[in-house]
Amino acid sequence: MKKLFFNQKGIEQKQQNMAQLPSQQLQEELLIMLYDTKNWVITNFILSKHQLEKLENAPEAFLRNFSLTSMNIVCN
Repeated sequence: MKKLFFNQKGIEQKQQNMAQLPSQQLQEELLIMLYDTKNWVITNFILSKHQLEKLENAPEAFLRNFSLTSMNIVCN
């Protein structure tokens, strides 16, 4: 999948794209998102320098919440 901008529109598009994945591929993507959130975001989104700095310094609790919220939206 191509990289999307890390904004509301890009995140919504990514969620839609993931919802279209075959079950096995979706499960693999969700596991990566859950256990390697920073790298998953970097791999899937176009980040500004400021966004990248914020991501690199984000507390683990924020990253876990981001990944769990995203997973919940994709799976529902």
